[in-house]
Amino acid sequence: MSMPNARAWIAAATLAANTACYSYSVVRPTDVPAGAPVRAELVRDAAARLAERRGRMDGTLSARFVAATADTLVLDVLYPRDLSAATAQPLYDRLELATSEVRRLEVQRLNRGRTAAVAGLGAAAAAVLVAALFGEHEHAGGTNGTKPGNKLVVPVFP
Repeated sequence: MSMPNARAWIAAATLAANTACYSYSVVRPTDVPAGAPVRAELVRDAAARLAERRGRMDGTLSARFVAATADTLVLDVLYPRDLSAATAQPLYDRLELATSEVRRLEVQRLNRGRTAAVAGLGAAAAAVLVAALFGEHEHAGGTNGTKPGNKLVVPVFP
């Protein structure tokens, strides 16, 4: 396996690990702890109003939950990357939304099943990668520190 090919596998595994481990579940605003990552689906009028302020929007906001009252939600929404790229710290825009403007509020939670699956697939991919790299080295006429005819065995699971 060539090095660029190995890098592609590593990049794909990293991407899968970063996206597959979380899921969203619908919650009431009173059940969300401050600072929790949330996704808010907005009604059409609210999305149009915020599009004027924030630029292009698809009707959903990914944000950090700040607080909720009976008729208001307060969210910290990350500024678009091009506006916050000049600072070392991410910039947040604090939005106060009427509860009537939010169609659905979802909280991000760790999904243990997906996490276990990604970890298992990652371990299997690493084993295949190691086996391919050692196999390529052996076929290229090099030595892997074993006697001729012996194979190097790499245990994947203890």
